[in-house]
Amino acid sequence: YLFPSWTAPRDYCLFRYWRFEADGTYMICYDSVEHRECPPMPGYVRGSLYGVHTIAPRRRHRRGGARAVGVDDEECLLTHHVQVDPKGWVPKASPSSSFPANILRTFAGGMSSGYVEAFGISALLCSLDVKDALHNDRFVQVSMDSNQRSSRSSWKRSRSFTVLGATIAHDTSTGKPSGGTLGIGDTDFANEEDDAVISDYRFVEREVIGPEEISHDESKVVSWATDPQPCVLWAWAAPDANSFLTRGKKYLSDRKKYNAGDSVFRLFAVDMVEVDGTIYSGMCAHPNERVQRALRREQQGLPSDLPPFVVAINIAVAGPPWYHMVFYYAVDDKSLIDGTNGTPFSKLANEFFFGDSDEMRDETFKMIPRIVEGNFIVRKAVGSTPAIMGNKLKQHYIHNDRYFELLLDTGSSSVAAGVIRLVLGYSKTVVVDMAFLLEGKDESTLPEKIFGAVRLKHYVFGKKLTRFLEAP
Repeated sequence: YLFPSWTAPRDYCLFRYWRFEADGTYMICYDSVEHRECPPMPGYVRGSLYGVHTIAPRRRHRRGGARAVGVDDEECLLTHHVQVDPKGWVPKASPSSSFPANILRTFAGGMSSGYVEAFGISALLCSLDVKDALHNDRFVQVSMDSNQRSSRSSWKRSRSFTVLGATIAHDTSTGKPSGGTLGIGDTDFANEEDDAVISDYRFVEREVIGPEEISHDESKVVSWATDPQPCVLWAWAAPDANSFLTRGKKYLSDRKKYNAGDSVFRLFAVDMVEVDGTIYSGMCAHPNERVQRALRREQQGLPSDLPPFVVAINIAVAGPPWYHMVFYYAVDDKSLIDGTNGTPFSKLANEFFFGDSDEMRDETFKMIPRIVEGNFIVRKAVGSTPAIMGNKLKQHYIHNDRYFELLLDTGSSSVAAGVIRLVLGYSKTVVVDMAFLLEGKDESTLPEKIFGAVRLKHYVFGKKLTRFLEAP
């Protein structure tokens, strides 16, 4: 019953998954899904619900600071965020009614009351009851008696990542963006989790190459970047690789990270395709996709702008429906990856792209995710910690002397599949960056270099924007 009338009951089918981070935090996420063993119940309206619980332990101070007396070391902070859509029809309280409309409108920030607000208020009151019970047990109750004298105590504002971002982005004396390279080891955060800070916010909004800026030689009859047509141009770009912070030359001893500099490869095309099932043979070997089409033109003696080597990152989204997100990078100078130009990256890339060990590849390929725009639920689910993907997902490698394709099978991990489904549900409101690199494990392979990055912007998966591809 929702004042002022009855409404149909709701039910939900929720998929729950969780993640444990190295810093001791848990994230428990749940989102609405369709499942053959959980059909909508007769007489109920199937609603949609997305939420996340975060469980954060106490911060461990590493600099010998004073510890609070009498505080239980086992305490943690529980945070709950939820978004609910009841679907169907729900009553709205009469604007003239004094209860509960005015009360609900107060809690709901001025919105008209109804199912969503009532649901939110119920969850809020439960949380407040738990919070009050915990605080009443731990803290001395504050008296509002004006005759009671209060003492002053000094306090120190803790620096958050938001403050860090502001510090990076603006010079403290001028208030203007500062220049130069940021060395994270030089800040007060040097003793924090070494992968916690991954971005220099001065450069996050830069897009080095937007798709609209890519030009092709008009003398070329067909370009490999436009045959077939790539993903809609407004939905992708290459973010500035210099906005990411990666391991420096002396990282193993000083734990410092620096701006990554320019991307080694050049983003040339992005494909979003729907398939009947994951194509494990890859896109570069698919006869109807861009690499094989360009190779056939070369063999026929036709003009071709296919670079000497192509690197493709293929993220396979488990279904149904199944998708492939493929990011193509041009390697214009093969000495960058064959070990002949003397750089640490070229040495490591030669082993990665042309070596025989898939185990080495599994332990070396690293991805840095970053949510540029998105709500709290998406940010928490995706995270921003650099990750060796071979430790989390099954990776497949398809390669020859002209291309190397790395296929990330998100269906090999239920947690990854759940995170992907969550992000897809919010994709219209999300801008996400992904940077790809090879992890340097000793000084001979450091500093790290971003070999490619991609930005996806407000892309909506579906028949209007996503082309269908049949298996070869």
